Amino acid sequence: MNSPASKPAILIIDDEPELLRVLGLILRDAGYQVHQAIDGKEGVRDSLRLKPDLIILDLMLPDISGAEVTQQIRKTSQTPILMLSSNESSTEKVKTLDAGADDFITKPFDPDELLARIRATLRRHTPSRDDDTIAIGDVCLVRSLKRLQIGDKEILLTKTEFAMLDLFARNQGKLLSHERILREIWGPQADSRREYLRVYISNLRKKMTVPGYRIPNIQTRSSIGYRLTLE
Repeated sequence: MNSPASKPAILIIDDEPELLRVLGLILRDAGYQVHQAIDGKEGVRDSLRLKPDLIILDLMLPDISGAEVTQQIRKTSQTPILMLSSNESSTEKVKTLDAGADDFITKPFDPDELLARIRATLRRHTPSRDDDTIAIGDVCLVRSLKRLQIGDKEILLTKTEFAMLDLFARNQGKLLSHERILREIWGPQADSRREYLRVYISNLRKKMTVPGYRIPNIQTRSSIGYRLTLE
């Protein structure tokens, strides 16, 4: 929906009138176009009709779950989805992330943090790199050669280490659940073997510690997963 002359459009899917009002004020004041839907089914229809630049989705809706809304949207669109949740349990968050949500923020939220998450998510979904080479800060991955370069230094990685870093780099800034990482790297039979992740994440962090360079950090979100971010 966005064009060079227009403001980014955001669709909010939430059933709380007061939250819709407050979010609308925050987003319009920040320069965004705002559209609102009051339940999941209406949100799915509006996402197809409006083609927004970003969707803010409440985890708990009166008709269908946030995970189901995400699954339905992902059948036809890769529009970034930022999930809102007042539930501290990780189960539904993981389910929604696995369904294709890009990030989540817990209610009550700080407006500045919300706007920062929106800006970061929109940046990630702006095409700016070719498929073979991914550059993040001073880190460069050449996918066809399975090569990691930091500045002028080549860092040797195992096949599995490179596959994991490539997955993170292709989803830079996006929180990936433990289960998704395990499935994509080792297959569906490994989706409960979190000890694999601790070992490989530790190895990657050590190998990517090169003083003097801007290097992305692999952040841990307890009980949920990991994200690669440049701060």
